[in-house]
Amino acid sequence: MEIATREPDLVDEAELEELVALGHRVGYPPKSVLVREGERTDFVLYLLSGHLKVVTGRPPAIVRLYRPGSVAGERAAVTGHPRSADLVAVNRVEAIMVSGRDWYEFIQRHPGMLLRLYADSLNRLESRDPSKSESVPTAEMKVASSLLLLLKSGLGESGTDGHLICGITQQDLGYLNGMSRESVSIGLRSLRERGAVTTGRSRILVHDLDDLERVSQRNYRTAEPL
Repeated sequence: MEIATREPDLVDEAELEELVALGHRVGYPPKSVLVREGERTDFVLYLLSGHLKVVTGRPPAIVRLYRPGSVAGERAAVTGHPRSADLVAVNRVEAIMVSGRDWYEFIQRHPGMLLRLYADSLNRLESRDPSKSESVPTAEMKVASSLLLLLKSGLGESGTDGHLICGITQQDLGYLNGMSRESVSIGLRSLRERGAVTTGRSRILVHDLDDLERVSQRNYRTAEPL
């Protein structure tokens, strides 16, 4: 299985050219906190390279990942509200920074892009109820999907034994797919038993990407009928 690390851009080529002219290029080293929850800033970032994680809650948990081609921080620029979460660089980030006022005027000139942003927001507003534990096949499928999302976002180091994901907790996995920690634990245990992954403290080693893909699509047979 090949891991794709780029998703379709929300900004097309002509729009990006205009956006670059409006803003300026910025760079951040890994672990930089670009935005803190509650701050009143309104700049917007278009990611050229690198990955950002959106972190909120106590204890902190990842609720979204931004990758190249993403637009980050646009909500505060439009609403004027304080930032709703921390924005943290996972690795080296290069981006175009645009002021809130310039961004607001920019999206008014480009209704097509505004619709793409709206569709992207709707896709993120899936109904979630992480309070209930799920069956083994469902938990296994959702955890596999979350792990694939992390890998496709570039959060994994390839080695001789597989792909290593560090710094991700069970709570993070739950937030990524609307699951309780109990369900995540069930899913990880099932994946360990089938040899797809091994786990440690805030580290997951994925041994078999193809098997993980099959599990995420539920194209597999469970050991016993449920």
